Amino acid sequence: MANNELIAIITEGSAETAIMELLLDNQLLVFSRQDLLKQKILRTRSASQFQKLHLNSATRQKIHIYRILDSRNEHFKLGKAYEKRISKIDSLYTRPEIEILYIINENQYDAFKRSGLKAHDFVNQCITTMPKGSIKTYDYVISYWEPQLRNLVNTIQEYASKTTDHFLTLLLHYWFSNLEKKTVERSFFDHYLRWFVLKEIFPQKKSLPFGRPLTCMATSYPRRGRSPNYSWR
Repeated sequence: MANNELIAIITEGSAETAIMELLLDNQLLVFSRQDLLKQKILRTRSASQFQKLHLNSATRQKIHIYRILDSRNEHFKLGKAYEKRISKIDSLYTRPEIEILYIINENQYDAFKRSGLKAHDFVNQCITTMPKGSIKTYDYVISYWEPQLRNLVNTIQEYASKTTDHFLTLLLHYWFSNLEKKTVERSFFDHYLRWFVLKEIFPQKKSLPFGRPLTCMATSYPRRGRSPNYSWR
């Protein structure tokens, strides 16, 4: 990501906005709030409105746009006079719906695929382990995911392994985005990276970038076929 460009994050709804706010404010993305256009998540989904509201300023920085949405049918065509202000436009899809993250986190993905229901309906009708409430509202999403940020990251990565859509894996911080989560047993590289972070970078109890405290329990070098002795606390 070029250092001299601004980032514009455009989200489709409140749920997507909440997830992006959590990832952003807990330093789990490859950029910070200071890198954002207007330093906030935007909801300006119309290209004509976006260029009217955000591309008439005098700044010389180019803008990289990320659109986070679930529909491939929503077009975003800027006028030719504004195209030179944009370095790239990436569309990150949450198909079939953003609720798929709940389903994966609650270990209900296989049941969902067999059900024939839409993701929203499946969560409301079939998952009983989640708190009651309006699952797509900003406050609900924050209250559900904020206590389990690591699960959120892992769920996003697992979702990416089940679809051709990259979704947010393109934006996750390198600590997490380079680790494959497709199998239950972590790869040797995964073990080594975690051991290095715990043993060399955080030898004492500190806060990780996502705000959770850490006690280092890494006492042995990871060997192939064997996990090192470490734990998150």
